[in-house]
Formats: sequence, structure tokens, C-alpha cells
Amino acid sequence: MLDLEQGLLSEELSIPIYFANATAEVMEIHDNIQRSTTDDTAGSASQALLGAVLGSGYQMAVYGSQSKAITDVQIANIIGRLQGAGADEQLPTITLVAHYDALGLLPDMSFGADSNASGIAALLELLRLFSRLASSSGGAAGFNLLFVATGAGKYNYFGSKRFLDDQQESDNSWMQESLFTLCLDSLGLGQELNLHVSKPPKENSAGSRLFDNLKAAGSSYPGVEVDMVHKKINLAEELLAWEHERYSIRKLPAFTLSHFKSHREQQLRGSITDDNIDIAVLARNVKIVAESLAKMVYNVQNDVFENDLAVSEEHLQVTMEKLTSQPRSAQLIAKKHNSVVTLIEGMVRHYAKQVKVQYFSPDKRDPEVVFYDATKATMNAYTVKPAVFDLVLTFMILAYVGTFALAVKNFNQVKSLLSWGTKQKVK
Repeated sequence: MLDLEQGLLSEELSIPIYFANATAEVMEIHDNIQRSTTDDTAGSASQALLGAVLGSGYQMAVYGSQSKAITDVQIANIIGRLQGAGADEQLPTITLVAHYDALGLLPDMSFGADSNASGIAALLELLRLFSRLASSSGGAAGFNLLFVATGAGKYNYFGSKRFLDDQQESDNSWMQESLFTLCLDSLGLGQELNLHVSKPPKENSAGSRLFDNLKAAGSSYPGVEVDMVHKKINLAEELLAWEHERYSIRKLPAFTLSHFKSHREQQLRGSITDDNIDIAVLARNVKIVAESLAKMVYNVQNDVFENDLAVSEEHLQVTMEKLTSQPRSAQLIAKKHNSVVTLIEGMVRHYAKQVKVQYFSPDKRDPEVVFYDATKATMNAYTVKPAVFDLVLTFMILAYVGTFALAVKNFNQVKSLLSWGTKQKVK
């Protein structure tokens, strides 16, 4: 299925291809077609001919509107900030980013559990943890923490691009004194955690300390491997490999954390088969990230998120269920006040006092991406007889009508013949 999906996604198709869930009705049609095919190849030639005449087939009719470009696209970035203690303009900022849309061959069946509902769930859980930590510890840290949920991430990380444009154009940017940006992508499966970088961080830099903290936190879990994967940005490529590359291009220190070892595993990051994760694995990865950041933000050595401040699997489970209860293809949620954006915004506002929602659209003259509507249609299957049945039926009707016409035209002869037959029986 993955190979088929990726093959169709990479091709320009001249005819529509429809997919349907394997319901009882669909499977009945499938079985009937399969049975008729088997029957045609069995028995004698006369049986095959009779089957061709008397057999039944299906005619499919699709009802739906013509697909057209969506003109009123409104994509949202949701930004929440936990302000640190001290002069705002002098505090370093750590930014956590995750995109919330999903990608698959079928927009209405793209739920993106691992990629990237797990990343968004991790982002929201980290916001909850650090918000509670700031309240329980009696004061904020000496860092600003920025939590950014970006839209249209599956389209070359369009949301991060517009977020950075907005921050650079703003006189009151929340990304001043950016220490680093950590993007969260696909954290719900596997035993690996890979920190993807475009340029290896220098020794004793913030990025180097983050990696050391991740390795130390990961060592508490047997079998978990934390590695750094270095890949230079290829500007000749049309598509970026990871979300952090959007930030690295702007000369901002940035990394992506994922259980995937390579961006070439794209077929697993954009598939309709991505419908499940392991909550225990996601909770473990959130714990590793949270402890790693806490050691930097609060300058502590011991684990912080224990007991009442522990990572909540229940909270993560509820968040995941809400995110994956509906398809999140970008074209389905590219409008204001859609349920996905409302859900994320509500959770961010619950834990962060400073919240912004940035709406943006593709460029009118030269759009970066074009979305189309009509992602689903109604297909009816009608039981029909083959064309040869109509031909045979026509000949039978003509024969009947012809016989009747001859009988009427030669009524006296027919009457005499019938009378003679009756007399013969009487004798």
C-alpha cells in the first residue's frame, strides 16, 4: 500500500482514481465481480457463452462537484509564550515548533497520528509541564519559552516560513535573542531519537548542551538511542528535508527531533496508513525532552518532572484522540475557526498567558501552494446486464414480433392449421 500511495503521489494523473472504505456493501460488489470472473473461465464454451449472456455486471456512476482551486485559504499559526523572569528584551528565547497538518494520498483519510499529531501532542504537553513548573516553583525561568504550532507543514513547511517572515517584519518580535529552535516531528514510535542538524553545534554551545542533555536523559531508558544526524541544506532541492531547515536558512540555530533516521523515510511521514502510535513511547520521549530543557532553563541537575509534575499519558492520549478523530489535510483545515485550530488554540490559551494566532494565505500572484476542494464524492453501483444480453433480447423480441405479424397476416391459414390439428385429435 505504501508503494502504491507514493507512486500515485509522485505522478501526474490524467484520470481520476477513487478509493472507498472496505464496507460490507463494497466487499459484496468485489466478491460478485471476482466470482463472475472465475465463472467465465470455468466449464465448457457453451456454459461460458450462456454466462456471458445471463450474467450481471456493475456500472459505476460518480456524483460530486468539479474540483476547483480554493480562493479563500486561511492557514493558522498558533503561538504561545511563557515569559521568563527579567528584562524581556535581554532574555534568551528557546522556541519549540511542531506542524499540525497531515498528508496522504486521500485528504479525507489522512489522520497523521505519528506525523505529526504526536509532535503537536508533545508540544502541548511540554507547554503544560513548563507552565505548571513555573507556577509551582514560585517563579519563571531566566528564559522565554516559545511554543509554535504551524500550519501547512507538509507543504515545504509553509507555516514556519510565514512565521519567520512575520517575526522579522515585526517591531516586537518574540524571537529576539533566539538561543535555538527545536522542531518536534514524529515522536510516537520506535526506540530511537535523532537530533537532525544542518550544521553540527559548536562545543559548549546551547545546541551542544541540549544534545548532551538528551543523551543523558535517554540513557535512563534501556534500549533507547539518542543520536545526532548531520545533513547539509541542499538549496538546489525544491523541498526542504526537515522543518528546522527553514530556521537554519535564516541563520538561526535550529534542530529537528524525530524517531526517523532520515528524511528519505518520507513515505512513512505522509501516508493514510499512519493511524496509530504508542502512547508510552510518546510519553517517554516527552519526558526526555522536558528534562533536557529543564536542565538548561532552570540550571538543575536532578529530574524535575516527577510526581505531580510528571508527564501524563492520559493527557497525551486525550490530545491524540482529539487530533486524530478527524482528517487534518491542509486543504480541509485551511479556513478560520476550523475545529483543529480551535482545539490547539484553546489548549495553548489554557496554559500560556501570551498567545497570538497568525492567519496567512498563499501569495495571490505567485502562490506557493494551491489547494483544491471536492476531496470526496458519492459513487453509486448499478447492477446491469452485459451488452450481448441486450442483443440477444432484441433478436428474441424481433422473432416474437415477426412471428406474431406473420400469424396475423396469414390468419386464415393459421386458423385452418389449428382446426385441422383439433380434428385429428378428436378422431
